[in-house]
Amino acid sequence: MDLDFELQAANWQGAHELALEGLKGAPEDLTLWYARALAAAGLTTHDLDRSKEALLAAQKIAALAAGSDVRLDPAPLQSLLQALRAYWLQQLYDARRKDMARDKPDNINYGLQMISGDLAMNTYASTHSAKIANILEAVQTLQPHLDLSPDTLRTLFEASNSLYRAGFHKALNQETVQRMQAALGAMHRQVKEQNPGYVPPKTVSSSGCAVTLFLLASGASGLLTVAVLLLAAA
Repeated sequence: MDLDFELQAANWQGAHELALEGLKGAPEDLTLWYARALAAAGLTTHDLDRSKEALLAAQKIAALAAGSDVRLDPAPLQSLLQALRAYWLQQLYDARRKDMARDKPDNINYGLQMISGDLAMNTYASTHSAKIANILEAVQTLQPHLDLSPDTLRTLFEASNSLYRAGFHKALNQETVQRMQAALGAMHRQVKEQNPGYVPPKTVSSSGCAVTLFLLASGASGLLTVAVLLLAAA
């Protein structure tokens, strides 16, 4: 197997195996650590969390590259972020769809079902938000060691922000939301330095999240009591 090919083909398992094997003989090879970081992030799914490995690999690159002029190719990272956004957005929609399809009391109207679906999506985002936070922090850590033109830097930031905006900005776990915002904020500051006058896509702040609604259905009649927590974007 060829490592570059496996990365371009998004064969994360193959790329991960090749990176690990290569690092046995070349433990300070930045390109191998980069491949490991990308592969670990790509392998992170609903059922598998390799996001911490991705972050640690990025931190290893930062340590090894200190004072080095080596610059890594950002293209596979941008492709990875786009693939992650599509995957996690589908996961979030599925969580909402499953909630909307489950049996509910007859007196719960469509509007309340929609709110319940939003809560299900936000709860799902909260369950997996630490994975996204690790990946965004890995991207931030890698940024100084990538071969980035001002335009490519902006594209990388926007791809990262797009993953966050897919739904994880509404996660109920505010600690991980703040971690994501900190990573994006650091990237945005760098973009602004190289792109004066740049106006970024909207990024939701944690101050825009609040408990906005509690809905109660009857208890005595045997209907369920429903408490719905809705996060509103600023």
